[in-house]
Amino acid sequence: MTRVAPSPPIASADALRRPGIHLVLSTGDRWPGAAHLLTTAERARADAFRHEQSRGEFVVGRALVRRLVAAATGLPAREIPIVQDCLRCGSDRHGKPRVGVVGAPQFSVSHSGGWVLVGVSQDGALGVDIETVSDRPSLLDLAPSVLSATESEVLASLPRTEAGSEATRLRWFTTRWCLKEAVVKRDGDGLAREMRDVEVSAETVVPLDAPELPIAVVGAVAGHPPLGPLSWWSVPAD
Repeated sequence: MTRVAPSPPIASADALRRPGIHLVLSTGDRWPGAAHLLTTAERARADAFRHEQSRGEFVVGRALVRRLVAAATGLPAREIPIVQDCLRCGSDRHGKPRVGVVGAPQFSVSHSGGWVLVGVSQDGALGVDIETVSDRPSLLDLAPSVLSATESEVLASLPRTEAGSEATRLRWFTTRWCLKEAVVKRDGDGLAREMRDVEVSAETVVPLDAPELPIAVVGAVAGHPPLGPLSWWSVPAD
């Protein structure tokens, strides 16, 4: 039997138990051996992805969650159960994933364009989202199904003729969508809500304007008021 050496912790338990939301950004190809932290069922799910990039994003996302929770709880990363169930119907085929350990931090995962963002918090439910900013103006055709009437007015007021204005509109729209996705993921009821009806409050959801994010990626994090401080952690090498 091959023995896998334990991975170094991302942060100390004391640091991860502090108020606020703790974030790690990685890439889907960050750890070639990350799959050893997944269950057999999770590895099968990863293998079912058609694209290697999507497979890598899923594997690294689950591995990061276990690394963070292991650092916060002292439990072995490979033994941390991640369960998924619907609070409305009880199905284990959909619903918000959570750690099946009493007292463990809550988490949220998002991935886009090869990037993976994970957030954990002891303060309660949270949601994170990242999106790669598209250069296709046709993306704005989705605005009526995503934006409220007030948000649509803001988008319409952005300049259309200046150089680079299309890119500005696309980035604003993608950021707004990202904020709403973070709220939906926090609440765990994405299938039950119209995106245009999702309210964005600066008290509970903020864009991630940090040097950790590549210029082509926007991010957002949602929690509950008061929204605590945000901490960024780097990924140590295996």
